[in-house]
Amino acid sequence: MSYYRRFAAQTLKRGLKQPYVYLVSALFSFIAVLVMRKIGQVDLPARTLDFLGMAIIFNGFLPLCFISIYLCALPVFFVEKKQKTLTMLFCSPAGLGEILWGKTTGLVLSAFIVPLLFMLVSMAVFTPHVLASMASWKALAAIMIVAVTATAYTAIVGTALLTAHDDRVINIVVFALTLAQFWLTKLTQSAAGKSLFSGVLFQYAGIMCGFIAMAAAAYFLYLSKIRVVESA
Repeated sequence: MSYYRRFAAQTLKRGLKQPYVYLVSALFSFIAVLVMRKIGQVDLPARTLDFLGMAIIFNGFLPLCFISIYLCALPVFFVEKKQKTLTMLFCSPAGLGEILWGKTTGLVLSAFIVPLLFMLVSMAVFTPHVLASMASWKALAAIMIVAVTATAYTAIVGTALLTAHDDRVINIVVFALTLAQFWLTKLTQSAAGKSLFSGVLFQYAGIMCGFIAMAAAAYFLYLSKIRVVESA
């Protein structure tokens, strides 16, 4: 039996009941449509459209995932622990890794993929020509980078909430991750401008690798059943 899929499906189902998901989806969809309509009113060259597409994805979709996951992470990782539900799960065959990554996947699907689909559908309905003009393999690669970054971000937040005594730790972690992203942006911006692999796509790929490294460190070096049980 795959406990990973079970926790992912359970978290997705619970996440879709959160009102924050739909409020964020509606707000960002409205903003995205307004921006796309403004772009459609101006005759821009292909290179400029490509740049704007990257800007919308990295400066729009990435904050979207951070905000949604911040609003929805608490009941997924912290409340169940305080209710002793996770402690009882440790007596089952389910491993801590299956619990963390199952919940992480379910939260990313509900708090990021669902709002992202809302935005894409809204743009396809109201600004289809502008959306089509921005569609490219670079845009698809950028969305994949954002999705992986969102997964690593969620895993870090989940690890912090699973091992914390106080739910306010999420504010400290999000602030630290914001500083880390700022530092990674500066570092990768310099590297992307001087190396063979130049451009914003490679810059954010570097930021993604930084988040993956932080998530791996939190998972392998810090997360443990003892810390989860002691924090409950």
